Amino acid sequence: LSLVQIILNGQALDAPVFVATYDEALYLPSNILGPGRALTPSEIRRIQGQDFVPFAALGADRFDYDKAHDTLRIECSAGCFDATAISAQPPRAAPLSPVAPGVFLNYDLYGQTGDLSTYGGALLEAGMFTDAGTGLSRFACTSSDEESDCIRLDSSWTIDTPSAARRLTIGDSITRAALWGTPVRFGGISLGTDFSLIPERITFPTPSISSEAALPGLVDVIINDAQRFSTEVPAGPFTLSDLPVVTGAGSTQLVVTDVLGRETLVSADYYVAPQLLRPGLQEWSLEAGFLREDYGLRSNHYEDGFVAGSYAQGVTNEITLGARSELGASQQSAGILGAFLNPAFGVFQTSAALSHQDGTTGGLLDLSHEWRSSTFSLGGGLAYATDNFRQFGRERVSPRLTARTFASYADENIGALSFNWTHRDERDMADFSTLGIRYTRSIGAVSLNLSAIQIMGLSDTTVASISLSMPLGGGASSSAGVDYRDN
Repeated sequence: LSLVQIILNGQALDAPVFVATYDEALYLPSNILGPGRALTPSEIRRIQGQDFVPFAALGADRFDYDKAHDTLRIECSAGCFDATAISAQPPRAAPLSPVAPGVFLNYDLYGQTGDLSTYGGALLEAGMFTDAGTGLSRFACTSSDEESDCIRLDSSWTIDTPSAARRLTIGDSITRAALWGTPVRFGGISLGTDFSLIPERITFPTPSISSEAALPGLVDVIINDAQRFSTEVPAGPFTLSDLPVVTGAGSTQLVVTDVLGRETLVSADYYVAPQLLRPGLQEWSLEAGFLREDYGLRSNHYEDGFVAGSYAQGVTNEITLGARSELGASQQSAGILGAFLNPAFGVFQTSAALSHQDGTTGGLLDLSHEWRSSTFSLGGGLAYATDNFRQFGRERVSPRLTARTFASYADENIGALSFNWTHRDERDMADFSTLGIRYTRSIGAVSLNLSAIQIMGLSDTTVASISLSMPLGGGASSSAGVDYRDN
């Protein structure tokens, strides 16, 4: 055995180590390879109570053993070391503190008087919170010369389980509609995932980028020309996951600087879609109760009973699949949906659904596409429904065909310009289309906003506005504008 100073890739290790020579071969301590390195029993040799392995097992390029100066110089690529996985996602938030029970009242009062009438009202929200959940009730009250009235809007008791991202609501709630439906109000029970309870958790797939370092060093992550993350890495291959990127298309760069000051640059493009779920992540909901009628007009009017459920899961980083079913006494519907990511073209979503009401069955097919970046975005969709298709909870006939598209462009010097167009081929009313344009720009401390919308077919209408706004400091601001509507 000899005690030598190892110089690995030009960098001396912290302390000398024992090496051995056996049958004219050089042996190094087995732990120099790292705890994650796989070794076969034939590679390990026990020498004076310590495990050694032949130099060849290290996978190094070459070595220079200077016995006169007790130094061993080793040139070794990053493949000699254990691979390292590092998450750029911030650590999970600290556990929630115990709940201190309490109550609160939110109110919004208004009133108006004139020569002909005087009226007023209030929006009230009363709540209480305990370690057993949160209760909430909201009311709308009005008062005029003729009458006064208070209507209960909704009441509920909510129990949250943040560790499981789960929420239970008993009382008034709103259904989680799929792509082919619309949310409806109901009274009953709702149970399902709610990722807003753990806002630090990223639910959609995020890009990963891999590189390697022959020596320990520092990695800076540059995303869209801005540094977003920095960390130390040991020698060897490494992968950075959960990069803090904005959604849509972008580019990322890794600047790897080792302890000798040498820099390595790695670049990659990415596309992040919030419509997708991480592989294996599940989102679900169960709802049961009675559909709410005359909301805002009557305090307690509930009609048809129903049960509903939905489920979605991330299959891969590029595919998320789901389904939903709603079963009521007079209406039933069910459908499937999928979201698919192509990094070059963006996100494609599709859904197909069937509905049944009064002995008739209808269907709907929806296809949409979206591509976004920090400067330019575009997308659109097409939905077709048969004559008898009905959205759950709605009596109105669905449009035969709905087409939609949008595009936007943003530049720091020019401003932000967006365009959108929608056309609906109706069955029980006149067809109509809408065309909208919006432009915003900052000019010093002043914000300029221009918008216009043209409605064609149902009732030809043109609405446009231009406004200027400017903060004055101290919580005050000023604005001026002009609105146009059909002359």
